[in-house]
Amino acid sequence: MEWAKQLGLVYKNPTEFCSLPRQSERDLQVWDEVQVGQFLNFMIGRKNENLYHLALATGMRRGELLGLQWRDIDWVKRQILVRRECYHPLGGGFVFQSPKTKLGKRTIQVGQVVIDRLRAQLKVVDELRKAGVDTW
Repeated sequence: MEWAKQLGLVYKNPTEFCSLPRQSERDLQVWDEVQVGQFLNFMIGRKNENLYHLALATGMRRGELLGLQWRDIDWVKRQILVRRECYHPLGGGFVFQSPKTKLGKRTIQVGQVVIDRLRAQLKVVDELRKAGVDTW
């Protein structure tokens, strides 16, 4: 409306004295240990099982998880380096960018179970890559 006023399409911006509605606070529903266990049991053998384990073990956001590359894992120190995030813009495709804040770039210490799952996932990826060598 302000732009329309500048162009002379309207005499006055009718929204000038309007106040925006307040956003209500969302009640976060956090799973307890039993619910997490039930979910992980349900995911056994499913396509993204290791991704969900990683998400629950690290607390990483979806964009951070999707932005991970194998070189971001320090297998010896058992660390994951969060260096980028991935998002899906309205026009389609995927965009990788640095985290929005300084705190977004960080190193996450993980346990041996997470490292073992990541190694298993890397093995699956390598097998898929070999099977689809012409189309990978």
